[in-house]
Amino acid sequence: MHIGKEIQQLLHRQGRSVVWFSQAIKRSRQACHSMFKRPTIDTVLLKTISEVLGHDFFQDLSAEVELKK
Repeated sequence: MHIGKEIQQLLHRQGRSVVWFSQAIKRSRQACHSMFKRPTIDTVLLKTISEVLGHDFFQDLSAEVELKK
């Protein structure tokens, strides 16, 4: 799973802008665009993003681990 792409896709599906997102997670727009390109992310930031977008990315990651067993 490429977490940055997953976040960007969910943001797009929700019809939210990068400006809105950057303000909600208290990061610059440039930092958000950089994050969308990264396959990994800090867990504290991922928790914040999950809360802001109303989606449990940790569950997605856990499901991926289960599939690989």
